[in-house]
Amino acid sequence: MSFNLYIQNPGLVAAPSEREYFYMSVHQYRQ
Repeated sequence: MSFNLYIQNPGLVAAPSEREYFYMSVHQYRQ
């Protein structure tokens, strides 16, 4: 879910905190 949100909102990558949260979400999703 978070991945799709990231794709729809590429602007989030501009914020380090948001990007970190994205990677954390992906890490949990893969596990």
